[in-house]
Amino acid sequence: MKGRLQHCHSRWKTFPTTASLLYPGKTVNCHPQRNFPDNWDVWHTPSHWSNEGSMLRFIDTVIVPYVDATRQELHLPPDQPALAICDVFAAHRAESFRSKLLQNNIWLVFVPACCTGELQPLDLSVNDGYKNELKKCFTQWYADQVASSMGEGEDISGKKVDLRMSVMKPIHAGWLMRAHTQMGMKQHIIQLGFEKAGILSCIAKAQPSTPLTGTVCVLKLSNTVLDS
Repeated sequence: MKGRLQHCHSRWKTFPTTASLLYPGKTVNCHPQRNFPDNWDVWHTPSHWSNEGSMLRFIDTVIVPYVDATRQELHLPPDQPALAICDVFAAHRAESFRSKLLQNNIWLVFVPACCTGELQPLDLSVNDGYKNELKKCFTQWYADQVASSMGEGEDISGKKVDLRMSVMKPIHAGWLMRAHTQMGMKQHIIQLGFEKAGILSCIAKAQPSTPLTGTVCVLKLSNTVLDS
């Protein structure tokens, strides 16, 4: 079971409620039959990888609404610059993607190739936490399936848990929402990524006159595969 979850972070501390979830397929029929939060954008691409079209959609449905809301929350002007930190994935380098960010006064900074594990805050802290939450959900669910059979007196030596896509997709969707909620309760993990990347120390040393002072920081989750 695979999917891709993308979302934004501001002020390197707050875990957002907005998210973009991509499923593999060509129509909405590939989406799980599950009620997602209203501010989640559930969409699809042929391979479940982000592409130019899905990234433009991501700007419209997640990044811009989140940045606008954060500007208001921080009492910043509507044109306050924001900063987007992305890896060099092809869809992030598309001219249409870069132009659309600039149109919304969002500055784009690329993490050098092969350096996401050292410089991308979400790769340094949040991604592993997400995956660990999903693994815990799957492990508990699988154990419950076996335990229920044992309780009914079945011979579990040849027990096969039903892992068909039609069964797992809506269950997996529930795990994603649960993992998102759990991560939202661990605000320190977000800040830890910025600390490890050296961003917080740089901000602390910046002069008040530095153009980035007061900038809303926005991060994109770098094409994280959510397996179970």
